[in-house]
Amino acid sequence: MSGHSIDLRCVKEVEPDFIYNLDKSFFKVRYDRATKREKDIMFGIVRCGDLPCTIAEVANQMGTTPKSIWPLRSQLVYKGFIYATSYGEIDFTVPQFDRYLLRIPPDLIIDHDRTM
Repeated sequence: MSGHSIDLRCVKEVEPDFIYNLDKSFFKVRYDRATKREKDIMFGIVRCGDLPCTIAEVANQMGTTPKSIWPLRSQLVYKGFIYATSYGEIDFTVPQFDRYLLRIPPDLIIDHDRTM
């Protein structure tokens, strides 16, 4: 289609649908794979604010110690949710996953079906 271009107006127009579709398919599928305790860690990461953040910051957000969350951190790395950006620092592997966690409805945060 020569002569057609995508400008900023076009992008802004479709962005809500794009985000909605990412949330309902890509992000939710990943989120549903996590246990309740893994989700707790992920929300601790989000509460740190700027990413990457340290394990100590996450533990502080959760009111616990880095040592107590280290096994869960390892599980999240193994499952591909997070990665170590440098020693003691972590971030999500998928861009904008932190924003998804801030957007999801509260009823998705409580996970009664899974345990560690």
